[in-house]
Amino acid sequence: MSEIRGRFQEAKQEWDSRLEDVFLRMRQNENENNVGNNIILHMRQHRPFRALLHLYAHEDVFLNKQLDNAFSMENQWAMSFYAPQLLCFLLHNAYLSTGRLEKWILDKCKVNTQFAHQCFWFLRAWCLQGGIYRPENKLTEGGILGLPPSNGTISDSNSMPPSRSSSFNSFSEIKGGLVAHPSEQDLRKSRGIKLLPEERSAVENLLSKIIECGELSTRQGWDSNQGHTSISLDNQPLESSPLHNGDSIRSNSVASDSGYSTSLPETRSSVRLCENGEEIQSYFLRTPDFLDSLMAIADDLILETKTNRTSELRRRLSLLEANMLPSKSIYVPVNGSLHHVCGIVASECTAISTKERVPCIIYLEVIDSISSKSINDNTVLERWYKDPRPPQRLNTILTKVTNTLKKFRHDLEENHFGENISREEILPLHLDTENDSQPPFKVIFKEDWDTKVKRIRRNSSYSNHPNWRLIPILIKTNDDIRQEQLAAQMIHCMATILSRAKVPVWLYPYDILALSFRGGIIEAIPDTISIDSLRKKLPESDLKNFFELQFGEPGSDCYENARANFVESLAAYSIVCFLLQIKDRHNGNIMIDNKGHLVHIDFGFYFLSSPGKNSGFESAPFKLTRDFVDVMDGATSHSFMKFRELCCKTFLELRRNCFQITLLVQMLIEGNEDLDCFRNRPHEAIRGLQERFRLDLNDKACIEYVNRLIDDSLENWTTTCYDRYQRCFVGIM
Repeated sequence: MSEIRGRFQEAKQEWDSRLEDVFLRMRQNENENNVGNNIILHMRQHRPFRALLHLYAHEDVFLNKQLDNAFSMENQWAMSFYAPQLLCFLLHNAYLSTGRLEKWILDKCKVNTQFAHQCFWFLRAWCLQGGIYRPENKLTEGGILGLPPSNGTISDSNSMPPSRSSSFNSFSEIKGGLVAHPSEQDLRKSRGIKLLPEERSAVENLLSKIIECGELSTRQGWDSNQGHTSISLDNQPLESSPLHNGDSIRSNSVASDSGYSTSLPETRSSVRLCENGEEIQSYFLRTPDFLDSLMAIADDLILETKTNRTSELRRRLSLLEANMLPSKSIYVPVNGSLHHVCGIVASECTAISTKERVPCIIYLEVIDSISSKSINDNTVLERWYKDPRPPQRLNTILTKVTNTLKKFRHDLEENHFGENISREEILPLHLDTENDSQPPFKVIFKEDWDTKVKRIRRNSSYSNHPNWRLIPILIKTNDDIRQEQLAAQMIHCMATILSRAKVPVWLYPYDILALSFRGGIIEAIPDTISIDSLRKKLPESDLKNFFELQFGEPGSDCYENARANFVESLAAYSIVCFLLQIKDRHNGNIMIDNKGHLVHIDFGFYFLSSPGKNSGFESAPFKLTRDFVDVMDGATSHSFMKFRELCCKTFLELRRNCFQITLLVQMLIEGNEDLDCFRNRPHEAIRGLQERFRLDLNDKACIEYVNRLIDDSLENWTTTCYDRYQRCFVGIM
């Protein structure tokens, strides 16, 4: 106990100093830049983050219900968003407050299924690593995943092909696959070396409690009209932090009065076993089972020939839909909305072949909950990146007047021409010209998202439901996407900061969730194409030519809006890439949407990691090629000046709120030093992030600093050489 108290005092002193540093920097910003009131307002708006910061500083956030008020039922999205930080503190830093925090988390899991699932996936992917499997072990009948049909009975093992995957399941003793007591060699192979056997037992015990609490929440939420026996829990909290005092951890299975066995499920994650041997459906585990089934299918496709992968994917998805859907207890944890999955549009799903894995784009039909909008606390952010903006917003007054007159003259000519010749007579003349091929947007984007949704809805069995919606997701396996989840969380935090300050730039915050240490789901971005694919489809055109073909002639509202979208998104992503040191920025990882926005994807290398065995070849602050500059009419144009201005505004606003970003990462360091982005030197990564915010400079000096970053990035030779290497040796244009 004395050792625990010593650790507690050290942690409290460390986080107390950080908390004090936050408010000290606020006062300095207020004195130097006259923006202190704005910062304090933002901190007040960010009550969940502030409560989390006080929790990490070991202040009492339970007595005055500070934690309850920050993560109220009206702000359930925030609770799921900060679930990794809450659990990381519970496992590694809580010390003497472990019991109260564990009880608080379990109580929230009883009433919030989404939060319970986030806790489940975090413990599985980040702590238990999805289970330790020996490849030579044979699986039990039906493979790792059972597929229960919607009537609650267990499906015949012949109704679905056995899964050849062996990476997704529960964490206790699973016959035929999971290593019950992994050796050090097993742990090293699975990257699970950070958990000793007694620590693993403690986390499994916590996971078991979360499953039981989540079961309560799920049954109350989705099946309130069906009678079921209540599940009682042994909620006696842990005596100290689970990973700091293994001797005091009680790892006994939690028994319930109803006869439920709380041991983790065996080969079928949504099937529970009673003490009398009867199988009972677990409502809470249906969603993990469904997502694991999607991952198993994607994992199996690597064994198929490339030409057969999409057809096999669709066949397997059709069988999965017949076995598991529709279900009111299955949803997809993206968008922050409450819904249930009613179907899979298998005919639209696609397998994307790469050398090491087969990512799959899956289209799901969902029915939104009526209360979905009230629970989603992202209305300000959504309006910021979704609402349309004035098309000529980045132009000078003279340019706006010129473009308006040009449009007025064009409309007059069209109206005068239309008095003499009908539209039917004009159309054949247009088709006979040398440009009679399909418009570029039909070739590049084929079908915009709204049109696709309407087409699929017409053929859907649920088309008449007013809350019907289509969700695209990307299933990615054979890849550790935990650090991508952290990057997405930081980018979401940055987008929230910029949206609240109404900085006129653009970021697309999309969800990434690691389901195990070998894969997860990514929210797909509709109406986008990579610059690599764009160049392959239009080999004779550069990016500026594409903008003119896609959006019309320069000066038109459509073109000017698209270029403004490009400039605003390029400015925001440039600063984000610099601050996070995001690398591997080849043209396959940069997307363009059908409105001209630029979107960065694939955050496999950032902070201390880089391609080429961490060679650090991409030394430019961010990617700013001649192609990008040409869209802005050159480095001396008015658009490029606006780009510089927006980069400065983005940097300054993120700098004023930098503690929300840096502390978000610091809260997740303990126990996650193995992430590639940290390279086992997490404090060095954090120190570098803090230094890039340049808190030693005032605003005027920061503007000069950002302009130097832009100059250093402009047609940087390492960026050019990296693109050339990707083109010559990988085939990425």
